[in-house]
Amino acid sequence: WSNIWGNTLALVPSSKRSYVRETSLEIHITLQGYLRGQGMLILAMASFYCLGLLLAGLSSWFSIGLLSGLLVFVPYLGFAFSLVLAMVSGILELGLLHGLIAIGIVYSLGQFLESFVLTPKLVGEQIGLHPLAVILALMVFGGLLGLVGVLLALPLAACAVVLGRRLIQKLHDDDALEDRSSKD
Repeated sequence: WSNIWGNTLALVPSSKRSYVRETSLEIHITLQGYLRGQGMLILAMASFYCLGLLLAGLSSWFSIGLLSGLLVFVPYLGFAFSLVLAMVSGILELGLLHGLIAIGIVYSLGQFLESFVLTPKLVGEQIGLHPLAVILALMVFGGLLGLVGVLLALPLAACAVVLGRRLIQKLHDDDALEDRSSKD
């Protein structure tokens, strides 16, 4: 990777290399934060689903809860797959009515907790996005690109924030330079 990155930087004019290097480092740090936030989200949701399924009375609470937490990384499909798996297990173990109600409550609460509380808080704070910006990014990219857009929404939004911040700083620096040169 260092050879590829070194060769890529060689394509950038020498006067701009340090700026490009600093910007790419900031994007790298932001994406590390995204992955750290996703890891915390997965851990939190796996814990929630394990506890919820244990309280619901499922004997396979740990394996289904852990899988459900891990599948949080894949929006919509991960939730749907783990919900179907838990529903089938719940119906077989607890009976039709009790299984549907118990699993429905656990996964409804889990989806609400993940979508409106934990993802904006854990992932959004790691990448420097306001919780509403996280929800908006997921909706916009999901609407434009479907499932791929939802998967890429937060990393792309994080990169856009870094680039936007850099652009604004550059414009302010250029404006300050113009003001100084016009006074001379």
